[in-house]
Amino acid sequence: MSKLPDEVLKKILNEIQTQAIASQQHITTSQIQRQAKEKEKKISELIFNELSKLTRDTPVYSSAGKAFIKEDLNQIEQKLTTQIKEINNEIDALNKKIIYHETTLANTQPHIERIMNS
Repeated sequence: MSKLPDEVLKKILNEIQTQAIASQQHITTSQIQRQAKEKEKKISELIFNELSKLTRDTPVYSSAGKAFIKEDLNQIEQKLTTQIKEINNEIDALNKKIIYHETTLANTQPHIERIMNS
């Protein structure tokens, strides 16, 4: 393989390092988002568990700004179930995003080392 000029190597190295930094930032951001979604999921599950302990004739209210609106217990449980499923899908998407960026980061390391050694 022919030797590349130093300027070209520096440019390639800079691009790879930029990609590695961007991947690391995406990983950090996605992990923070995943933690927030897991917290939201846990809160929804706790609410669902508490509501499931109530009898069906217990009046249940949900907040709407400064007011409270009486709602059907089954309707609230259905909303929570849907919300938990959506959160699980979002967590799965974030996990895939994290894996993608971790793979990208892991793949950039050998390229950086190879350029540094040449």
